Amino acid sequence: SVAAYVQQHFYPMKLNAEDKNTQQWQGRQYEYMARYKVNRLAVELLRGNMVYPSTVIIPEKGDWEVIPGALKPAEMEMLLKYYGSRANEQMDFLAWQKQFKGQWRR
Repeated sequence: SVAAYVQQHFYPMKLNAEDKNTQQWQGRQYEYMARYKVNRLAVELLRGNMVYPSTVIIPEKGDWEVIPGALKPAEMEMLLKYYGSRANEQMDFLAWQKQFKGQWRR
């Protein structure tokens, strides 16, 4: 259920935070920082909170969401559907959370 939903509503991308290759995103180049053994793009996307694994959701409008740690499907459902349905463009997360009814099981 999770993989199918992500494929349908997002552009999934996997990034190795320790990748030594220069990465490009939004017209900028991000270099590997040997001293810290991490790529600057990972630092920016994770906002410096280097927790592995982490999921970053970058909506079309608004700020991106960082979800640190490995989560079970039922734990991811609310956030994925909040952004995947683009509800984030009409209501805040607390309002969404109050009316949300999950369907995915652990």
